[in-house]
Amino acid sequence: MGLERGTQSVVTAAVFTALAFFSIILRCISRFWIVGQAGTEDYLIIFALVLSIGFTVTVALRKLGIEVSSLYPPSHIYPYRNESWSGSSSRYGQR
Repeated sequence: MGLERGTQSVVTAAVFTALAFFSIILRCISRFWIVGQAGTEDYLIIFALVLSIGFTVTVALRKLGIEVSSLYPPSHIYPYRNESWSGSSSRYGQR
């Protein structure tokens, strides 16, 4: 019945992020340029919008089947990234 759940979540996140984007743009225009008095809450709202956009991108990538963890640099750039603190593998020699 309708769209599948993954598609629904992508559409919902995108629609609400777009609505937030346009309302924050209007608020910033009025507070920064028309009134000329921007407060701390304006900067926090912009920060929250950036986080919301990141969440929307993450949800969309998951729907496309792309794991966000696969976007990290390959392990040969950071060869000891996957070592555990328990000492199961040592880069300084044999145990």
